[in-house]
Amino acid sequence: MTNTGALDADAGGRPYASPLRRAQAQTTRAAVLDAAAALFVRDGYLRTTMKAIANEAGTSVETVYAQGSKGALLLACIDRALGGDDADVPLTDREAFAAAFARPSAEATIEAFVRAMTDVAIRAGGLLVAFEDAATADAGTAELWAAAEQDRRKDLRRLVEAVADRGPLAHGW
Repeated sequence: MTNTGALDADAGGRPYASPLRRAQAQTTRAAVLDAAAALFVRDGYLRTTMKAIANEAGTSVETVYAQGSKGALLLACIDRALGGDDADVPLTDREAFAAAFARPSAEATIEAFVRAMTDVAIRAGGLLVAFEDAATADAGTAELWAAAEQDRRKDLRRLVEAVADRGPLAHGW
């Protein structure tokens, strides 16, 4: 018996696509990530279980695992918190940082960068603590933490270069 409701893309037909199903999947993923983030912050990475995430999200453990491993969930939560959304855009390419780098003076660049970083710290601080704790317990997560630290250094180097390009800082800076 053939399914006439979905065409095979390899046979020259259109691939199956359902905006409703995609929206439901995004809603489920958001619920799982919201639950995971709350638990990672409240209980820490090591004490958070996939079952606890499922209970908090109001879904099954299988659905949670379908979103990725516990480590992958932590990283997805951190990415969402750092950026404030689900877009896959490097932190310092986001609007607030781009605006900071576009400021005409070194002082204004620093002030705007610090404001943007403060917003990030408010959103992601607890998850970054959970990430650092996870890195002490797992070699794979430790490598990811080290890579994140390298990214942070690159972001700060980008700030220093932007400030240096604008000339010397005013007296008192």
